[in-house]
Amino acid sequence: MKEKHSIIRWKGLLFAMLWALSLGVFAQNITVKGNVKDDAGLEVIGATIVVEGNAAIGTITDADGNYVLNNVPSNVNLVFSYVGMKSQTVPVNGRTVIDLVMKTDTELLDEVVVVGYTVTSKRALISSVSTVNAEQMEALPVTNITQGLAGRSPGLIVVGNGGGINKMQNLSIRGGGTPLVVIDGIIRDYNDFVTLSPEDIEGMSILKDASATAVYGSRATNGILQITTKGGRLGKPALTYSFNQSWSQPAIWSKKMDLWDRASYANIGRKNDGLDPMFGEDALKAMKDGSDPLNYPNTDWRGLVLKDWAPQAKHSIQLTGGTEANRYFISLGHINQNSLYKINNHYLKQTNFRLSQTSTIESIGLTSSATIDGYLQETSHPYTSTSSGYYQVFSHIQNKSPLEKGVNKFGLPYDTADNPVGETAADVGYNKENKRNINGNLQLRWAL
Repeated sequence: MKEKHSIIRWKGLLFAMLWALSLGVFAQNITVKGNVKDDAGLEVIGATIVVEGNAAIGTITDADGNYVLNNVPSNVNLVFSYVGMKSQTVPVNGRTVIDLVMKTDTELLDEVVVVGYTVTSKRALISSVSTVNAEQMEALPVTNITQGLAGRSPGLIVVGNGGGINKMQNLSIRGGGTPLVVIDGIIRDYNDFVTLSPEDIEGMSILKDASATAVYGSRATNGILQITTKGGRLGKPALTYSFNQSWSQPAIWSKKMDLWDRASYANIGRKNDGLDPMFGEDALKAMKDGSDPLNYPNTDWRGLVLKDWAPQAKHSIQLTGGTEANRYFISLGHINQNSLYKINNHYLKQTNFRLSQTSTIESIGLTSSATIDGYLQETSHPYTSTSSGYYQVFSHIQNKSPLEKGVNKFGLPYDTADNPVGETAADVGYNKENKRNINGNLQLRWAL
């Protein structure tokens, strides 16, 4: 009798374990929506909502503070965040509607921000200055910093410039023109900001109003992007290495109709216009079963030219350390970004470097800071007489009829007009651009 009770207990324990496991493994994906307001009862525009531990599932609130998040596992937590507000983690627990009231982060308002040649607090300039969390930018799989700034600062408008290799976004502050860029107190070109590695940024302030930009005069009419880069830190040498491998594809990737669908709808259109059909029943049958590929090839132009995913690899290594008398910071980063083209003749290769050293002679109060930074960049795109960029290649992929042949039986492209297989082939012409940029900055500060 004792042995029977033991067997029953083991069966019950096994059933409980399997039931608990099934709850985690087979958690359903649901759609969660709701509204986000601040502690004053106003809608929060641009608040970020992501799944905890999986930032790939996320969204932002619209102009009314509403959000919709699809494909959310029913047993995860959602993280709500916004500049100047306290981040909150909320368990889903199977709910499909989650409203939230976010509270102002009073400690964040007292943080020190750089304004021109002086500093102040966020509280004093709450409407004039906002900051971007540099640490959150470091892990983003972006080729340039402008691609990761959307929704990270009130008043900063990021306008998309299409997909593709190293596409930089257009930035404006409250709808103005391109803002002035100031890096470590020096006015720099906008491209120097675009190519700046996120891992090298210590802090970033957005100066919006006249009270914050007055020190730079009329040059700051459109606002200022104020960046402070990292420098050496006291302590033993510390070496940091990070690697990010990512794959991307267009957010909207509509499925194209095949040859039979196109021919069928063409016949329907002609019938509606009182005309005879364009394709007969024999032709439609051959299109559907693929029995006559010579006359009805059903060419998939997208499949011939493009991959499903574009890979990108990002490396970063940093060395920092020093003493009271001498501190140093060394940074080296490399990005290798490929495109959706099956032939790898369209790419971006960029190497960033930064060397910073600060020395202090305490006996006379003299401090010297020297920085050398720059980048090496190489981009390449296939080039022919009928195609020199994205517009031509993708328009030919999208618009060419599946009745036209793309390649012959040997896999070589047909010599036909606007053939995107030939326009992106490995042995066609190319448009290659190499950029070399280096900047130096030497500062002497003498405390008399």
